[in-house]
Amino acid sequence: MAVLSNTAYYYIDTVAETTARSSILYNPNQTFTFEIFDISDINAIKKVASHEIEGSYETSRLIDGNVFLVSRFMPSIRYEYPKKYVDTICVSIIPDAGMQCAGSAETLTSPNDPPLPPQPNALTQECNYDVNAWNANSCNEYEYDDKGAWKYDYDNPIVLSEHLTPVLSGNGARRELVAPSTLYAPYKLDQRANITTISSFNMDDGTYRQSLSFLGNTNNYYASATALYLASSEYPMFVDFTHAKEQATIYKFRLGEDLVYEGRGSVEGWMLNQFSMSEYEGYLRVATTVGQSWWNRQTNNSVYILKDVNKTLQIEGVVSGLGKEGETIHAVRFMGDRGFVVTFERTDPLYTLDLSDPKNPKKVGELFIPGFSRYLHVVDANRLLSIGRHADDDGRQQELQVQLFDISDFANPRLVDRVQVGSTGSYSEAEYNHKAFTYRASDLMFGLPFQNYETGIHKASSEHFGIYQIEGMTIHTIGTLTSGNGEWGSVGRGIIFDADTHTYATLIKGADMMCERIR
Repeated sequence: MAVLSNTAYYYIDTVAETTARSSILYNPNQTFTFEIFDISDINAIKKVASHEIEGSYETSRLIDGNVFLVSRFMPSIRYEYPKKYVDTICVSIIPDAGMQCAGSAETLTSPNDPPLPPQPNALTQECNYDVNAWNANSCNEYEYDDKGAWKYDYDNPIVLSEHLTPVLSGNGARRELVAPSTLYAPYKLDQRANITTISSFNMDDGTYRQSLSFLGNTNNYYASATALYLASSEYPMFVDFTHAKEQATIYKFRLGEDLVYEGRGSVEGWMLNQFSMSEYEGYLRVATTVGQSWWNRQTNNSVYILKDVNKTLQIEGVVSGLGKEGETIHAVRFMGDRGFVVTFERTDPLYTLDLSDPKNPKKVGELFIPGFSRYLHVVDANRLLSIGRHADDDGRQQELQVQLFDISDFANPRLVDRVQVGSTGSYSEAEYNHKAFTYRASDLMFGLPFQNYETGIHKASSEHFGIYQIEGMTIHTIGTLTSGNGEWGSVGRGIIFDADTHTYATLIKGADMMCERIR
C-alpha cells in the first residue's frame, strides 16, 4: 500500500532594524511524503520505504509495478532591502501660484516632527525656496528615525538564503531531484521559474529510480499505459481584449524503466480535466474550448487528434463546432474509437463522435435535453451513465441526477432513465472528482456520496451515500445511508463491498462509519 501525505511549513522572518520589517511567511515549497507499507499480514504491518519530496504533490499513477509522482516546486529567495539614508530638507505644502510670502522653509525640530511651512514676511512678501526642489524631495518618499530620513534601497537587495531546486530525502539518502541533463526549458516567453518534476519509484521495495523536470506549471495530467501527458495553458497568445488566442501546450513523456521526454504540441483552447485527453492506437485525442461563456459569446468546442512525429505532437485531424453559441464543454469521455462530449448553457447537447479515422473525425449524433452532465462513465457498447444536473427552461441548475443513455444506435443516442439524487439543494463530490464515484462492473452497482442543503429559516445539511444498480435500461435505487455527523465541511466517502456472501455499503464521515447490508 502506498500512502501520500502533505506537510506545510511556516516560519517567522526576523530581520535587523536596518532592513525591512519582520513578518510571518508561508514557505511555498510544501513537502509531501511518499511511503510504502507491506500489508500482507494485516496484524503486522511493516513500513517498506519512506521518501520526503520537496514541492507540492500534483498527481500520481501506478503502472506495471512502477509509481510515477508528479510534483511542483517553487524556487524561493529570501532577501531584504537595506535602509538608505539621505540628507534632505522638505516642506509639507506647495504655495499657490498667487501666494506671496517670505522666509525660508523650516527644518525639522526633531526627527519625528512634521516640517513647518514658511512664515510670510510683511515687508518683502517673497518666497525664497524653490517649488521644484520641493517636488523632487517630497516628504512622502521618506520615513524618519533617530538617524534621519531614509528609504529602502531597492537596487541593492541583500540575499539571506535561496532554495532553487527540490531535494528528495529517504531511506538514508539525500539527493537533488533536478539535474542539468534532465531539466527541460520550454521555449516560451515569460515562462515561470516553477519546476514540474516526474519521479519514478519501484512499488515492491520503494526504490527511487529517476526524475525528469521542466520549467513551468501544468494544468491537466493524463497517463496511458506507456506515456504521461502534461498540459499547460498558462500563456495563451494574447492579441487584445476582444481577440485572444487561447492555447494549450502538451508535453509527452515515455513511461517505463526509463523516463524519456518524447516531444510536445499545441492546440487551441483550454481543457476541462484529465478526461479531455485520451491515447488510442498511437494517437492522442484532446477536447478543448476556446472562449468563456461568461465573457465571450463566440465559444468553440473541438476535438483534436494528434500523432507523435519526430518529437512533435502533430495535429492529424479535428472536429469543431460542437455546441451552440456561448456553450462550453461540461463533460467529455473517450472509449476506443468513440468519443462523447457534453456542452451546456441552457440545454444539454450530448454529442457522439466517430474517431475511427484519425484524419477525419466526425460528429455522428446529438441529443438535446434539459440540464447537463459533469461526469460520463461508459457502461458498455450500448450504455452510457452520467452524473450531472437537471435545469429549467432558462438554464438554471436544479437537482443532482444520474442518467442512463442508450447508445446502441450511435447516431441516435437516447435518454432512457433518470434518477434524482437527494433534494433540490444536493451536491456531490463525484460531480468533479471521479474517485468519489464507486462503481462495480461485475453487477453494475454504483454509489456516490452527496450532501443535502435545506433552504429556509432553519437551514440544515446532511450527508448521504446513495447506492444504485443498472439493470437493462433502468437505474434502480438500492438504498441510501445517512450520516449522523452533521459537521460542516466534513466530506464523507462511500464504498461497496462483499463479506460472508452478502453485499454491504459503508459511509465513512470523520470518526463516524455507517454500514448496512444491502443484499
